[in-house]
Amino acid sequence: MEAKSSWVWAHFHGPTEEDPQHAECKVCRKKLGYKGSPSALNKHLHNLHGLKPASETQTANREEAEESGEAEDDVEGEQSGEADRHLAGPSSCDNRRSRSRSSSSNRSVSPAPKRARAGPPRPLTNERQEAVTQAIAGLIAACQLPISVVDREGFIGFMKVLEPAYKVPCASTMRTRLRDLYGLVQERVQASLSGLEYVSLTTDCWTSRALDAYISLTAHAITKAWKMTQYTLCTEGMEGSHTADNLATSLVEMCNAWDLEGRTTSITRDNASNIVNAVGLIDFVEFNVSCAAHLLQLCVNDALNKNSVFMAACKKAKKVVAHFHHSTKATEALQAAQKTAGLKECKLVQSCATRWDSTYFMCQSLTESRTAVSAVLSDRAATSAKQSRALQMSTGEWDELEAMLPVLKPLQVATTVLCADNKVTISTVRPVVRALLDVHFRHDETDLLLDECEERVRDFKVEVSTQLRKRFEMDAAVERPVHIHQLGTFLDPRYKDLRAEPTPEEAEKIRGTIKEKLQTQAAVSADLDVEGSAPVPSSGLDFLFCGPAEVGGQRTWEAEYSEYLAEPEIGHNQCPLAWWKSREKRYPTIAQLARRYLAVPATSASSERDFSTAGYTVRPHRASLLPENVSMLVFLYQNRNILLSILGMR
Repeated sequence: MEAKSSWVWAHFHGPTEEDPQHAECKVCRKKLGYKGSPSALNKHLHNLHGLKPASETQTANREEAEESGEAEDDVEGEQSGEADRHLAGPSSCDNRRSRSRSSSSNRSVSPAPKRARAGPPRPLTNERQEAVTQAIAGLIAACQLPISVVDREGFIGFMKVLEPAYKVPCASTMRTRLRDLYGLVQERVQASLSGLEYVSLTTDCWTSRALDAYISLTAHAITKAWKMTQYTLCTEGMEGSHTADNLATSLVEMCNAWDLEGRTTSITRDNASNIVNAVGLIDFVEFNVSCAAHLLQLCVNDALNKNSVFMAACKKAKKVVAHFHHSTKATEALQAAQKTAGLKECKLVQSCATRWDSTYFMCQSLTESRTAVSAVLSDRAATSAKQSRALQMSTGEWDELEAMLPVLKPLQVATTVLCADNKVTISTVRPVVRALLDVHFRHDETDLLLDECEERVRDFKVEVSTQLRKRFEMDAAVERPVHIHQLGTFLDPRYKDLRAEPTPEEAEKIRGTIKEKLQTQAAVSADLDVEGSAPVPSSGLDFLFCGPAEVGGQRTWEAEYSEYLAEPEIGHNQCPLAWWKSREKRYPTIAQLARRYLAVPATSASSERDFSTAGYTVRPHRASLLPENVSMLVFLYQNRNILLSILGMR
């Protein structure tokens, strides 16, 4: 076929035996009539895509280079003339800016056809097509884009510019690709988990906009290199009521799917009775851990609800913040007032019923901009008289907010510390609560020279202290078993002296439990040594001076324990994992306990973050997503570091 020798066939498919009278453009996929001559195809490529044969392209490039200087002069002259004609008049600046933007836009667009005329698009190999498709799948997962983005005109046009010969797959195909990636990331996570002796878990429950119920599971561990690591394992749809039995069944199934039975140290969950009882039903979980942040929130809420004056002031403050959030005029006036008063320009924060610390941030943002807020509410140009009467806060209400800020701040900081990601937190719970009690909420019962506002602050501190002691079990109790918070505190070189405990007897009870665990751990290690080979003395002096247990550098767990007790505590800003990494060989038996128990998260914040991702994934216009697709997308996003590594995009 003589026609097939034409340059146009590099950009067209066909004709075929089934359809000998049409050819399909590879660039725009448009079908054109073909009657034996490629002239129509040539015209299409030239007029629509700016494509020419290589010989004509080289000539055109030379002509464009020669004419470019003259063309630029013409544009500048035209702009100058336009500016001269519109120097006068109130809108001349706007006109010039408009023309400047238009001219700038024209200059930015005009080179595109020149680049297109530089030659035909590079041919797309199967390998390149596959690589781009995988990269798009990674983009969708890592950036939380809807899968249907590949069907949208804008995306198809974008890919046409980026890779003209690329055939964009449909949403159904992309969903299949994401499912394949889901399997690959699961395999990588499973391989990582298999190298961990123990893991700790966090879990949470959530209901989507579509009223689909979900339960999440996140794994936490300390690696052999003494690094904190975590993996989102599941965000599974859950059918039936959320009874303790149903929740326990779901958790056991998820643990079995990831081969975690027998090596799960703990599950950290919120304090709803159903999940508390559910975790208690799982016999292979050593510790049933309450979320410390949730406990702290309960303490604060109970104390705040007894301060009716402050809560009334907060109710008024919420209305003020809502007014500024809903009024563009008020917001602009607030920014101007902040600038005039020399205040930091910042938006007011609204409180949220499920996050007590949002009340603190609301009060803080309001009091910092008190003068500006009052000025705007008094300005009739920005706020009507009716609105002002309803919103203007009294001096007493402002004073109430300001008086509570200093006592709320330590609680907010404590919440942030306990919810830290990829840090040791379980060991900080009791020291942090002890610091709140002894440093920030100590009160003098004999102080009677207080005004009403100060009395309310004192009563708040007393109530918070009572709640902290009760909910975190800070008082001594002989019959109470040692909890994970206490074990973690002893194993953390920052708090190993157990000064957070109420009595020496309580501290000694913790040490006794540690000794029992060390003895058990040493027995397991000894059994492993018997199965293997006995340690060989490294020198004759080792043989003469060391006992059998110390040959090869080994010591008894009792010797380790005594030496560990003698170690000085390190600063609370230092990293306990770095300390253990440098001393693992000195205290090998204790180090195994530290790696196991310091990995326990103090809060379920990581699982709650899974549902923040899920909430974004199931946005209003995507509420019909099937639970299995929600699970896949949340998993890929939360484990996106692994995903991008697999795709070579990191």
